[in-house]
Parts: sequence; structure tokens; C-alpha cells
Amino acid sequence: MPMKLNTNLSTSIVAASFSALLFMSSCSQEDFQALQPENENLKSGASMKTGAATGSLFNTGNTGQVLAEYLKSTALPDGSQPGSGASYMPVGWSIDGSYGYGTSSTRALGGNRETPWAIGTLSSPVNGYSTFVTLKTNSTHNVTGIAISQLKNLKPGKKYELTYYVSANSALENGVPSLLSEKVICNIFTKASSNASQAIKVTNLSGTSEQWVKQSVVFTAEESTAKVNIISHHPSSGNVAGNAYVNVFVAPFAVVQVQ
Repeated sequence: MPMKLNTNLSTSIVAASFSALLFMSSCSQEDFQALQPENENLKSGASMKTGAATGSLFNTGNTGQVLAEYLKSTALPDGSQPGSGASYMPVGWSIDGSYGYGTSSTRALGGNRETPWAIGTLSSPVNGYSTFVTLKTNSTHNVTGIAISQLKNLKPGKKYELTYYVSANSALENGVPSLLSEKVICNIFTKASSNASQAIKVTNLSGTSEQWVKQSVVFTAEESTAKVNIISHHPSSGNVAGNAYVNVFVAPFAVVQVQ
């Protein structure tokens, strides 16, 4: 039997479709733009993933807000080898002084099988990362080792928090264990024209050797850029002969705006 179309229903559908077309045609370009995300980085999850990988765009935190990259990570890119010297430092980081080290892996000082860590393979500071900056001190040459970087994209007057990890580790050099550093200081200089620290964090590593210690320091931005120094100190005020090492790890997007 042929199906009969309900005339009233058909008329209603046509009328509704015609009304929808009239509404769409009446919307201005501004109306459609108002429906778009305010932040271009929120339009595509793929683009944000690319930004996180390149370290130049943006990433999302646990709250879902967009976080700018304020400080470069100390982790080396995949495929890069750690080693001693300025040429092995991560992009955006440098070492103060000619005696101070470079980068290492969880397996060995400088990633060199000839200088393994005394306790064997170290734990990772953060899951998924196995390289970090290493600072070296010596009572004869230098009693401090300094890792230097720059904070960028800051908003003057806003408060930020930097989270980082430090660890005093002994390496076997010619089969002899190196010394263990006892103190690390993080200085943040919020004015490029001033050498006075606006924020200081002192970490006592005595009793925490061979362990990653998570630290954080809060500071208020005075300019759009700031300098950060992480300084290792030789044990016993530099009166003990021999080398000592401190490992420093800063994860990607380790700085967040807190106020």
C-alpha cells in the first residue's frame, strides 16, 4: 500500500526550515566571531601539542588555563647527548665559570660510562625525563657553580611561582666517589638593571643526598623579563678538597602565574 505523507507535518517541516534559513541569513559576521574561542590557542588541541613540543607557544595546565612559557626546561631534546661544557647546555641555559659542568643523565655524570653515579642509576626527577643540568664545584678552582637562565613573558605586578628540583649526587671518578654538596640557592633578579635578588630560596641538602628535592620560589615581576640563578655551594665552605656535584632539573612550563 502506498505511504501517504501527512500534509500538515510536511508543511510544518518546510516552515521550520525556512525560518532557520532566515535566522542564519540575519546573523552578522560579528555574531559568528563572537562564538569563536577568544584565544587562538584553544581552537586546536593539536596546535597546543605542537607548542608544548617546540617550547615556543603555549600549553595547558591542570586547570585548563593557557600557560605561557616563562622559562626554558633543563631537559635536553630527544636524541641529544649530555656532556661536559657549554656546548652541551640546554637552550636558554648557561654556566657561570670555566670549571663548572654541563648536563648529565640518570645513568652517569655527563652521560659518560667512565663516570657513573656512585649509587647506580638515579631516579628521574619527573616521570619521562632523564637529563638535567649538572653543576661542579672544587675547593681549588671554584666553590660555587651557577646555572643561569632568563624568565620571559612576565607581566609586571603579577606574582609567579617557579618549581624546580635539585639533588646532590656522588660520581665515581677514577673509581673514587666525589663529594656531596650541602647547599643550593635559587636567586631571582626581577630587575635587569639590578643585581639585588627579589626572591631567594635556600635548600639545605645535608641528609638528602642522592635524592631529588622539590623546591619552589614565589616572586613578583617588576619587568617583562627577569634573571634566575641556581647556585651550588662546595661542602664545608669550600675547605674540603675534591669535586662535588649538584643536579638541577626544571620541567617544561615550570613557572605559573599565581596571582
